[in-house]
Amino acid sequence: MRVGIIGTGSLAIVLSHRVAARGHDVLAADASGAAAPEAARAHPQVDAATVEGLARRSQVIVVVLPLRQALQLPPEPFIGRTVAEATDWFGSSSAAKEADTSAGRLLAEHLAGAAVVSVLDSANLLAVAEAGPMGGLAPQLAVRVAGDDTAAKAAVIDLLTDLGFDGVDAGDLTGRGRPARSVPALAPEAEDPRARIANV
Repeated sequence: MRVGIIGTGSLAIVLSHRVAARGHDVLAADASGAAAPEAARAHPQVDAATVEGLARRSQVIVVVLPLRQALQLPPEPFIGRTVAEATDWFGSSSAAKEADTSAGRLLAEHLAGAAVVSVLDSANLLAVAEAGPMGGLAPQLAVRVAGDDTAAKAAVIDLLTDLGFDGVDAGDLTGRGRPARSVPALAPEAEDPRARIANV
């Protein structure tokens, strides 16, 4: 699979290298629309790209940006693409609060024609990347995803599974405005028993 990752922070860089280590081709770009050379270092399967080039060439695009920056992405190149947004990594969005909706819903409206999937526990992505794959009887960290497109959610969950996560379908984008600051919970709270997430 060719995966595009837009962002220049620690999560974007580590995620780029981890996805590439699992055998996927990775394209990396920064928020300004230019190529992201820092994300392309140290791994031969991570290539720098512009946002437009990345969007047109990737099967799944992961957006690791504050929501205000994600809402400045050019919509046209993302038409027909699966976009996994991880804006909760940067904390609560004032734009989503003011609109009384979710970050994913706002981004889906902005990127009209794209299938947007919210990754609601993005802090877990970095935790697992630092620790390496979990083996034996150790539980996988759950990562909830929400979206309106079933096929797009399945593609994101498949990618998460390949990275060693327990992807959990958290429903559609409605009402997902509160970012989940994620840590593994000792007991399940959601209907899906795999959603070991603590609200903090």
